[in-house]
Order: sequence, then structure tokens, then C-alpha cells
Amino acid sequence: MEDADHHLDVSIRKQEVGPRRGAISVRRLEQAPRFHDPVGGELVDDHGHETHLVDREARAVEVPGEGLGCGVAVEAYEGTDEETEPAGLLGRPGDVDRPPAGGHQHLLQRGEVVPRERLSDTPSFLDFPGEHSHVRYSEGIYVGYRYYDARSIAVDYPFGYGLSYTTFEYSDPVVTTFDVDDPLAFTTDITVTNTGSVAGAEVVQLYVSDHAKTVTTPPQELRGFTKIYVQPGQSERVRITVARNDLEHFSVAARSWVYEGGPVTVMIGSSSRDIRATIDVEIPGRPVALPLTVWSTFREWREHPTVGPQLEMLLAARGGIRGRMADLLSDETGQDSVLNVPLQSLLEFPGVPLTADDAQRLVTETA
Repeated sequence: MEDADHHLDVSIRKQEVGPRRGAISVRRLEQAPRFHDPVGGELVDDHGHETHLVDREARAVEVPGEGLGCGVAVEAYEGTDEETEPAGLLGRPGDVDRPPAGGHQHLLQRGEVVPRERLSDTPSFLDFPGEHSHVRYSEGIYVGYRYYDARSIAVDYPFGYGLSYTTFEYSDPVVTTFDVDDPLAFTTDITVTNTGSVAGAEVVQLYVSDHAKTVTTPPQELRGFTKIYVQPGQSERVRITVARNDLEHFSVAARSWVYEGGPVTVMIGSSSRDIRATIDVEIPGRPVALPLTVWSTFREWREHPTVGPQLEMLLAARGGIRGRMADLLSDETGQDSVLNVPLQSLLEFPGVPLTADDAQRLVTETA
């Protein structure tokens, strides 16, 4: 390719063609890797797949270098009918004169060539291929867009992304919350206006960012959507309903699905990266009482609705915590260094009037 800014005009031709000078060839391979190394130079399609010719001269379409979607492998050549040479991946300069050892896929894995996004940017990169036929799915809840949002990684096609012949404007969002005993957590109403010149469909998407601390949650999660069809210049009032159990997450510590309530951010948009309206609200929930162990933190013990008061009474009856631990607890900036220590470890510090037997007895009472 001549330079990085050169545009490509995609001209689709159904007939079988061979490579020619000044052209880039693209062919569809059912089982090909995303970046396929040129083999030979023969472009005749023996299996009935289409062979496309991409001319350089016009400037109508620029194809990104990460390749085309839906399993299309790209091979770029520059030369004559008799001899072809790889000129680089589609949409990028031909900075690799010939396929390196291992091919483009090998360099892609090492992060040494285009595209700018690497395989190491994917959430499961460190887990594959695994060892001894065992693969760990360590990404947990950070799958798909949740992972890229958590790491603030730019993507070309965000979750929920789609094209339209028209444009839409979002306005007047309203969130209505319900009591903790209601199976509905909240509803969101918003006006969507077709500001283009033709009728079109829009998928209105609702995302929630939960700021609770009982369980770890992604930066945002899809919690509802609806598809509407609007005539040009017209508006439609859209309502998306979110059930209370749709806000729950599984807590390993509590051994159940929980939603403790609190502040959440409701976001409405056209995709996960195209948010048009944001509203902060308080949604009621139920307190989560985690089962205590001797390795639960001192904070968790103190905040337990049943055992917490008993622990405070026991400490007070024995003169309270003294010494360095007492100094840290009375200091606003230092108290976390005590509250976040497991109770079993706290017993080893001087000035803490509790024994291992006390801790075990309290654990038994919470079982």
C-alpha cells in the first residue's frame, strides 16, 4: 500500500479474478483465521466463495486494518498476474514486505503488527490455551463489554451498536422507584424523537451502574431495552421496566442472590458507549447479613445486626480496646487499618480484650 491515509474503494465483482498490479484482493474463507497468511497467490475460488477486488483509486470507503467482520480473511497483494507479493494488511501500510516466520497471526499475538488492538486486550487472554486440558475462566463477571468498560478500552463496535438511515434525539428522562416489597425496582420513561428525514427503528437501551459494596459489579450492565419505529419528525414516549431481581447479584459469602439497595446510576442510550441520558437515584433494597467467621474483618463483626451489639458490650465490659489499636480506631485516617483486619488476627495485638474462645463462641451464635 502506498501510505497509511490512502482510501480504498470497495468494488465487488462476482467473477473469479487473479491478482493484478495496483489491486488488493479479499476472499472469504469459512475456516480461516482472522488474519490469513498468503499461500501461493492463487485466488481462484474452488468452493464457490466470492472473490472481491478492492481498487485503490477512489476514496469512498476506508476499511479498518483489523479486518472485516463475519469471518472474512484479508490477503493483500501487489504485483502482476504472474507474481504477487503481500503488501500489508487491508487498510494499513505495507510495512511487512513478506510474511514473517509464523505469519501475521504470530506477530498479531506478539503485538508487533497491526491491528492496534491486541489479543492481549481480551478478557480471556491469560487463560488460553490452559494446561493439561484444563482452562480457567478467570474473567468472572467481566465478560464482553463489561470488561472493556472496566478497563476503559476503546472499541470499534460497542455493545448494542447499530446503524440507521436516520437520527434520534433523547429527552425528558424520568425514573420512578418502587417500595422494597414491590417486584418492580423502577421504571424509566424517556422521549425519543426521529430528527432525520426518513422513518426508522431505534433500540433504546437502559444500563445500570450499581454503587453498592456488598458484591463487586461491572461499571455498567444492560438491564432493559425496547425497539421502536418512529416516523420522521415524530416522537414516542418509551418506558423500560426493571424488575427488582434483575438488580440482584450472587454473593458467595451470603450464599444467595442479594440486592442491598442504595445509590445507582441509570443510563439510557443507543449503545453501551452512546449514552444519551443519565440519572442518579436511590433504590430501596434489603440489608445483607453475611455469615461471620473468625476470619471476617473487625468491621464486618461490628456492623453485623445481631452479633455487633454483643461484641461491643463484651469489649465494654472488659474495659474496651486499649493501646495502639485504640489510638488507630480514634483516628479517622487510621481506623481502616484496624477495621479491615480479620478478628482472628486482631486478637494477637496487645490491648484487645478478646480471646480465641470468645471469637468462636460468637461465631457459633451466628450460625
